Amino acid sequence: MIYTITLNPAIDNIIKIKDKLVSGRNNRIAKKYSDVGGKGTHVSIALSLLNEPNICTGITGKTNYSQLSLLLEKYGIKGHFQVVVNQSVRQNFVITNTEGNSSYLITEYGFSLTKKVIDNLFDNELLEMGKDDYAVISGNPSLNTNMTTFKYFLKKLQDSQAKIIADVSGKFLAEILKTKVFLIKPNEFEFSEIVSKKVHTSDECLKAYQENKKLLENVTNLAITLGNRGSILIADGRAYYLNPAQITTVNDTGSGDAYLSGLIYGFVRKMSLHRTGVLATALGAAKAEKNSSSGFDVNRVKELVNEIKYKRIG
Repeated sequence: MIYTITLNPAIDNIIKIKDKLVSGRNNRIAKKYSDVGGKGTHVSIALSLLNEPNICTGITGKTNYSQLSLLLEKYGIKGHFQVVVNQSVRQNFVITNTEGNSSYLITEYGFSLTKKVIDNLFDNELLEMGKDDYAVISGNPSLNTNMTTFKYFLKKLQDSQAKIIADVSGKFLAEILKTKVFLIKPNEFEFSEIVSKKVHTSDECLKAYQENKKLLENVTNLAITLGNRGSILIADGRAYYLNPAQITTVNDTGSGDAYLSGLIYGFVRKMSLHRTGVLATALGAAKAEKNSSSGFDVNRVKELVNEIKYKRIG
């Protein structure tokens, strides 16, 4: 089973501005609505659209949890969250314009985690997770969470023996690299931090990987995303560059999560490495064409798969 674990889920309040967002001007709202926020929840939605069974879990506040639950139910998902009283579900604001060429993400920190809450999560929602399962840690916990608590969470994960898939950043990514992990998905900036060297192109990323294999010895599979310039997928001594399809971006919030979902689906279904990368790339593009923070048109994914170019590198 795949468990998506969101340690800081949110409700995304999406505001579409008429024309362009301009400082100092009265910017008119053309449309507004709410959607599921939080990287792990987006992964769960994407996997469900692909008909891949998964359990959507994590830690969240009680205030506004009913709204988050209803938003998840729109996608046919029942959340299995450890709900903390006297805390609120995080609120995010995604601002886009009607021209569809930019978006701005404004987020709350969320509340800090405690060892007691983490124990409750493992004793209840993750009690049956074991060595044959995948634990997807997608999205950082609140930045107010101290590293000692995050290390405690990672130790509990290790004890479960589940295969860890991580899409986190900053100090949390640095800590993840100290443990055995099945897959990580840094973007070019996060990967630059890992290797202490600025990388921009696929060749630079591959060279930096080859020069830092000792640093990445705990990572079984690695995907490095380069925004609209594609991505690199490295596994079993092989590396592929995936060139994205040409699309019109409407809202790229959640595109990285859709991409990660494609990787997870491919690895779980034991697809070839290049087919896994192609599917992931198509999913990310299909999501970017949508107004919402999550979800995509499955038929559009099938079309985009035929447009994705790939090549083996290295």
